[in-house]
Amino acid sequence: MKKTKKAFLSSQQAFTLIELMVAIAIIGILAGVVIVSVSGSRDKAKSTAALKVLQSIMPAAIECNMRGQTLGGWGSATEGGNYICNGSGFSWPTLNTPSTSGWSWWGSDWSTYYYAYNSSTATHVLCPITYTGWKDWGGANSVLPGTCVVRQ
Repeated sequence: MKKTKKAFLSSQQAFTLIELMVAIAIIGILAGVVIVSVSGSRDKAKSTAALKVLQSIMPAAIECNMRGQTLGGWGSATEGGNYICNGSGFSWPTLNTPSTSGWSWWGSDWSTYYYAYNSSTATHVLCPITYTGWKDWGGANSVLPGTCVVRQ
């Protein structure tokens, strides 16, 4: 009787090859889901960082507009550095930081709006100073002057 019990216990203590392969496959699938999720979160964080950078210069851009001055060029596509407009103490910020990598200054008409673009995610951040022509950028409402919006 003792021999039968011992034989029964030893056969129950080991895993079969199939059970181990199923466990490894499940862990692999879960790891893949986590990696994709983290990658999307990283892109969203960079978009938010770029949005904050562009929002930070809106008061200076509005001041330039109110004085009747056009916006100045930003220098290079990622570095910024030039004054926002003549007589302004504020410079275009750089978009070449770890939190905003992939972003570059993309366009402006030098008086009513400015925006940045991330070519790897095809994402824009639009900041109208006075222009209200982007009705479809903000969904049901237009993008209001003095605000910035992210659009992919």
